[in-house]
Amino acid sequence: MKYFNNVSTLEDLRRQYKELLKKYHPDNPQSSTEACQEINAEYDRLFKVLKDKHESKSDKTANSTTHK
Repeated sequence: MKYFNNVSTLEDLRRQYKELLKKYHPDNPQSSTEACQEINAEYDRLFKVLKDKHESKSDKTANSTTHK
């Protein structure tokens, strides 16, 4: 990943995303639209991976508690 580092939870992802947008927003003099687009694309990919990971953990927990 080019922009996100050590993201293991959705909360980490959201926190880093907000910080990156503050830093790389096109309105900032040292940033660009391309950087924001790259950040958004990385965010979307990581969000999907983390969401799927979270949902699979939830499914395992739900299955183990309902089949006792």
